[in-house]
Amino acid sequence: MKREICGSIVDEDHAMRNAILIRVSRALFFSALFASVTFAQPSPPPDANQVKDPEQAFKGGTAIYLVTVGFDLLKAGKNEKAVETFTKAIQLKPNYSDAHEGLARAYGNLNRWPEAISSFQEAVRLKPDSVKALVGLGFALGIMNRDQEALTAFKDAERINTNLATVHWGLASTHLKLGNRDAALREHKVMQTLDPAMAKRFEKYLYPPARR
Repeated sequence: MKREICGSIVDEDHAMRNAILIRVSRALFFSALFASVTFAQPSPPPDANQVKDPEQAFKGGTAIYLVTVGFDLLKAGKNEKAVETFTKAIQLKPNYSDAHEGLARAYGNLNRWPEAISSFQEAVRLKPDSVKALVGLGFALGIMNRDQEALTAFKDAERINTNLATVHWGLASTHLKLGNRDAALREHKVMQTLDPAMAKRFEKYLYPPARR
């Protein structure tokens, strides 16, 4: 349905669908994205198991071990502490891509999207072939309505690994937000082969019920 608002013609259906897609992107950022594209958690040093207390790890841990603690904090929902822990890891090892990815995830969990984007961008700069960083970047950019940049990130991820359904969800949802329905349909077809359940969930955005 199109309506004139403040002198402009607004497609309400398209605006509503985009708002829904952004909410779904947030949900994927928190769930499916990281189920499909897991962070590589490096093995801690041999004596790391002796450090049970995150505070102790924060004070004296190596960058590698701080990253493992950071991911544990994310799983526990302790996002502010995770930000501190990943930041400390980066101070110890500035070029550690996994630390920047973890920091980006923590920022995203706190809805601090501009900082999440910056951290994902740094992770990609340090490790250009990191699909998980590119996918995370794509979703974060999409949430901020930076859709052309999101499309580039998802396409870069697809060039590295075309067999992740989450990548094709990102491509399909971004194409749909940009009004490229045919391209979204093509990505949905690929999704059907890789993950039929995910493709089925996406159909509600391709074929929304008619509004009365």
